[in-house]
Amino acid sequence: MILTEYDEKKVMENLKKESYAEGKAEGKAEGKAEGKAEERELSNNLILKLISLNRIDDLKRLASDSAYRDKIIKEFFLDK
Repeated sequence: MILTEYDEKKVMENLKKESYAEGKAEGKAEGKAEGKAEERELSNNLILKLISLNRIDDLKRLASDSAYRDKIIKEFFLDK
């Protein structure tokens, strides 16, 4: 059996690094989830606005044309 010397400082540094990495990963995941929720809300608001204005052709085009979608979002000041 090989015994190695216990280096508390080194162990604590490694634990800090691991903890930091885990926290950073969790923060990124939470940020992505929040961003997706905001994007869904924006999309829903845009859809409801276009329906209320009876702009059905615009709704159809939004589904396939991202540049047009950005234009419409700016038109209604929905971009945040």
